[in-house]
Order: sequence, then C-alpha cells, then structure tokens
Amino acid sequence: MATTRPREEAKFVDPKPFDGRREYATEFLSKCNNNIQFQPLRYSNDDLRINYATGLLDGAAYQWVTPHMSGPLEQRPAWLRNWEAFKTEFRNQYGVANAKEAARQKLRSLKQTGSASAYTTEFQIRAAKSDSAASSWRRLEICQLIEPVQRR
Repeated sequence: MATTRPREEAKFVDPKPFDGRREYATEFLSKCNNNIQFQPLRYSNDDLRINYATGLLDGAAYQWVTPHMSGPLEQRPAWLRNWEAFKTEFRNQYGVANAKEAARQKLRSLKQTGSASAYTTEFQIRAAKSDSAASSWRRLEICQLIEPVQRR
C-alpha cells in the first residue's frame, strides 16, 4: 500500500526587511500577507503571522515594535495578538496619511521620459493606486490613445 506524503506548500521569498520608510510600507505588508496566505500550514495562527512580520522589521520599525514585544503574549497590546489588528496598527504607523490623494498627485506629475511602454506601465500603476472612478476612466481613455502610438 502506497503512503501519501503531506502536501508541501510553495516556498516564497521573504520581503526585504522593513526599516520604517513609509514608501515601502504597503509593499512590505502586502508581501508578508501573500506569504502568509499561500503558506497556511506554516503560518497557521496569529502569533506565527505576527512573529513572521515583526522578525522582518529593522531600524526604526524594529525600535517601534520592540518595547511592545516583551512580556507574556497575553500582556501584549491587542494588535500584537491578532494579525488583522497588527496590519491595521502597522498601516496607522507607517501608511501615508492620504495614500489615494498622494497617488493622484503622483499621477498628475507623471512625465514620459522613456518609452511609451514604460510610461504606460507607470501610468497604470499610479492610476490603480489612486483608486477613483474618474481616474479609471481617464486611465482607459489615455491607454486607448497610447496604444496606437506603441504599435508604430
């Protein structure tokens, strides 16, 4: 009789350690969340998830969390015992105050300095981050204008 081996989870590359620079906060948290989501056996509870993310903190970000990590788990702040609460606290600490407005400003300041393809890609990234219906329509209209230029 053949034995079945436990199913192995995919292995993912850890995000770069986060040192507290706000411009990398969303990327860091997103990559941590993806790794946790796609490795449910490895990160099966909130304590493991939070330890994973806090283990990747460096510099100012590490200094932010360290005082809260001492002592027994049940005496730590609620955001260090619940993954969703941790993500909220992390965003409060390191997120851009008005990320959508900042993205809209970056979108408005975008200039084409290289290829049309590179410009379109950067435009789509910035438009997606601005996340407004109006910018989505503008993005679609502009992409339709750029496409014929790219084909030339």
